[in-house]
Amino acid sequence: MRFTPKEKLAIQLALEQRVFNLERNVADWEGEDVAEDCKDLLVEAKSALKKIKEG
Repeated sequence: MRFTPKEKLAIQLALEQRVFNLERNVADWEGEDVAEDCKDLLVEAKSALKKIKEG
């Protein structure tokens, strides 16, 4: 799928915010099961952010 430069920027900004929030959630909930779920989501969000920056 092709995105316009403005769409790519919007996606990138949203993903950066998502990564930031997930990193905070992992720190806040350390030791609880939900922190593990956030870690999984964080990996996926970072991967998506890397892809949008590269392409």
